[in-house]
Amino acid sequence: MTSTGYFADNGWSNDHALGSKTVSRQSFPIGQTDVPGNPRYFSRTVRTSAGSAGSYCMKRQAIENVFTCQGQKVTIKFWAKADAPKTIAFQLSQYFGTGGSPSSLLSVDLRPIALTTAWQKFAFTVNVPSITGKILGTNGNDALMLDFWFDAGTGFPGPNGIVGNLSGTFDIAEVELVEGDATDEFGPLEVRPLGIEYLIGQRYMHWMDSSESAFKNFASGFFSATNTAIFQLIHPVKMRAAPSFFSGGAASFGGTALSQDVPGRDVSRLNLTTTGTVGQGINLQANNTTGTFLYFLAEIT
Repeated sequence: MTSTGYFADNGWSNDHALGSKTVSRQSFPIGQTDVPGNPRYFSRTVRTSAGSAGSYCMKRQAIENVFTCQGQKVTIKFWAKADAPKTIAFQLSQYFGTGGSPSSLLSVDLRPIALTTAWQKFAFTVNVPSITGKILGTNGNDALMLDFWFDAGTGFPGPNGIVGNLSGTFDIAEVELVEGDATDEFGPLEVRPLGIEYLIGQRYMHWMDSSESAFKNFASGFFSATNTAIFQLIHPVKMRAAPSFFSGGAASFGGTALSQDVPGRDVSRLNLTTTGTVGQGINLQANNTTGTFLYFLAEIT
């Protein structure tokens, strides 16, 4: 992933401005013991800074609901390394959302993280302030935010004082936020069953692709006009919000245009521009390709 946003790894927004970055999922070697618990994957960010005031690169997870752990102590845990000894920054913030007149973003904790070329475990506590007296936005997108800063020009004065303009390769794994003081708990990350993990993830992202069949059927519909077919696509779980829509392109579905004209938390309606008879049934299916997809995104942005 070289763009900004939610694509490379579930739940994390990989953002940057100026310079370049590539975010990828990397596999741990089979049988490795550097990071306990037998994790399979970790996140890698390769950053080339522009060396200017507006240059930045960060990895963010927005935990839905700013009420999360307010007025409590929490423990942050993760494993990390870099291509050379380098210092990045960790930041925890309370975000009160958008819409109306919400309270401003509150930085709760900002600290340096000194990396080496070997995997290290980091664990520390943070006292999350009470949100008494704060005003929430009306759009329902408030959150507790975890940020890793890999590059921060002078336009970002807090992280800049720790990181500055920085280039390199940064690896992050096994990130946890735990209620209370869990710094003495040495066990590996508690992993949920994959079925539960998928259901939780699908509240924020619904992904379908044709990797298993070059003619995969995604949805059934009908022609509402001689040049328009419509499809009702049911999401596996109710999404957090009406989702944004991305696809592998209309041509990969045998059409000339493909859009989501009615986004919905339960059901989204898609339009495909193609030719047919009004009332005739049609399937939205891959057009002899294993490389197309439908992607619905309802993450907090």
